[in-house]
Amino acid sequence: PPAQGETFYTRYIPSVGQFLSFRVASLSPKTPPHRGPVSDSTPSFLPPGSGVTQGSLPSIANMTITPNDTDLLHTWMNDPRVDALFAMAGPRSVQEKMLREALNTKNSFPVIGCWDGKPFGFFELYWVKEDRLGRYLSSHDYGNWDRGFHALVGEQEFRGPHRVKVWMSALVHYFWLADPRTERVLVEPRTDHKKFIDYLQDVGFYKEREIAFPHKQAALMKIRREGWEAPVL
Repeated sequence: PPAQGETFYTRYIPSVGQFLSFRVASLSPKTPPHRGPVSDSTPSFLPPGSGVTQGSLPSIANMTITPNDTDLLHTWMNDPRVDALFAMAGPRSVQEKMLREALNTKNSFPVIGCWDGKPFGFFELYWVKEDRLGRYLSSHDYGNWDRGFHALVGEQEFRGPHRVKVWMSALVHYFWLADPRTERVLVEPRTDHKKFIDYLQDVGFYKEREIAFPHKQAALMKIRREGWEAPVL
């Protein structure tokens, strides 16, 4: 996987008017700098004599973003909506331990999703064969290079059906680009998380069956490379 803080996918989304990007999460006490493009959201007209210049307006280049990734996770995981799915609420040490373990795991890596450089969610991208999911499947269910992901959106302003479909399809797009040997992407949401399952189906996933994990009853959702059309824009 890429290094901590490294951006590995960026794409302009015209329907949103912003750049979507994914970077590897970091344990650094400082926020990893955003080095990719951002949309031009500054006004083209400024009132004469206002004393305001284009250079003095807030932008991703002159903003100081204080929360580091551990702080972001601490805030997001303590949101009751997120805790109901991830059960990782608690003091900052809980999220720091989770992130440290995620960065040291060989079969997956933790990711921060950003809109115009602003973090909005947390993802775990994994290889199915080495993941816990692989132990519940037969060898016919996946290939050696097939991938999967877990996801949460932490920032309220970036929720909504369209944005979800955009980043879901972008993750699938990344998997196809990252390795031509990847033939399928698998996701295993809880069966009662119907809205998430509907979003997956909207971007091309299909439900193959259900799997009984010790901690949840999951829907096994799949999408195949040959059935892929294009990322949602």
